[in-house]
Amino acid sequence: MIPSHPHLPPPPSVEGAEGVTHHSFSAINTYADVCSLQYRFRYVDRRPPERIGAVLVFGRALNEALALTDEDLRRGRPPDRRAAVEVLQAVLEAAYADRDCPVVSPDRKPLRISAPGGSG
Repeated sequence: MIPSHPHLPPPPSVEGAEGVTHHSFSAINTYADVCSLQYRFRYVDRRPPERIGAVLVFGRALNEALALTDEDLRRGRPPDRRAAVEVLQAVLEAAYADRDCPVVSPDRKPLRISAPGGSG
């Protein structure tokens, strides 16, 4: 049985739901094991996050770069390593440049990205 927050309705079902029509493992886990209010903010109200973890940023960047490589292979082309590195770098730079949603370390300290050879 999924616990509920006393001030929130239970998670909507897929049929007839407004806004939420799919539940990922992360969504279900957030509601059941983390915090039903956090579930509401993230999946129902769709509030932007206040901060994002560095591990998630790196994972997202790596996923984008690997998707580009996979697309090359799927089309029978040799992977374009330079393009993959550019995508990786662009995703990282965009995440670290977003002042509205700072990237934080696992201990929640804000992180910045430094230019090569710069102090940072």
